[in-house]
Amino acid sequence: MVATRQHDLYALFAFALRENDWGLADSIASWLLDRDRNPLRLEAIIERASRRPGAPVSLDALGHWATIADELYTSDDFE
Repeated sequence: MVATRQHDLYALFAFALRENDWGLADSIASWLLDRDRNPLRLEAIIERASRRPGAPVSLDALGHWATIADELYTSDDFE
């Protein structure tokens, strides 16, 4: 058996996309990109996830959806 890291951020990113947690997915992507990680790997994960209806098709779209979700969540209209 090959030892792997217990918490793979790319796996968590893919999980957040599957669960439609745009804020978490965007936060993970931003963190990875800030640390000069490979954006192509993130784009590949998004490409696979975007085959599902309602999934973002790019990192830019994900960031936009995360902003909208955050604004809705923090809006006084929903309290």
